[in-house]
Amino acid sequence: MATVLAAQPAPVQAREADRTPNPHFNSSVSVDIEAGGSANITSPSLSNNQKNAKIDFSTSLEDLPGFEDMALTLMQQPSPAHRIVSCAIMSSFGAVGDEVADDIEDYEAVAQTRFLARLYLCVQLAQLVAYYLAQGSARMLQAGSACGQTPVSVKEKITKSGGMFHLTAKAATVNPRKMRVKIKCTVGAGGKISTSIKPKRQRSTLRKALGGKNIGTGIASPPNAADGAKVKVKFRAP
Repeated sequence: MATVLAAQPAPVQAREADRTPNPHFNSSVSVDIEAGGSANITSPSLSNNQKNAKIDFSTSLEDLPGFEDMALTLMQQPSPAHRIVSCAIMSSFGAVGDEVADDIEDYEAVAQTRFLARLYLCVQLAQLVAYYLAQGSARMLQAGSACGQTPVSVKEKITKSGGMFHLTAKAATVNPRKMRVKIKCTVGAGGKISTSIKPKRQRSTLRKALGGKNIGTGIASPPNAADGAKVKVKFRAP
């Protein structure tokens, strides 16, 4: 069944946090996510030669029950020669396998830019993964454990009409080799999830690996969730 994001809230732009050697990137923002809802977050611009970034997701102990059911996503745009958008989906409950790919075909997203359409698609897929995980009997991973990663790659079809970009997912696979970045994801105390990102190719940069000047990320609560959460997202340049 197709899912259409015809009306999405504008992605949250993280704010600069302090004066550091890379002040344009170091930033944080807090978002309120309702049960069954989602949020899209865009980082400040990456520097031209930036090779590493860290993103932390955290919440209060009061909101932990809602947060631990959520899945996070990082969006990688297609290279100029291909039409494959990749979404690294992370969760403190583990990962899912190839079975999730069967439910993705004909997912849709609509936005004012290609970047946002692709990000909205990744957030939908994160919500699908969160739903799969919620159906199982998995328990939250212990602090210090590597969080689960489900790398989903989708062949996209994009058209433009009425000033909006319409993206349709035509095929999907769960394949870590499609990711051009290495992601280290760890579950910390209090449910905090810390990620570090760098290009797989030594001479590459995050701009080249991710296909744009910003990091697009998102958070999704499963449709059947009982609780929401207020989540703080922090971007750092090591």
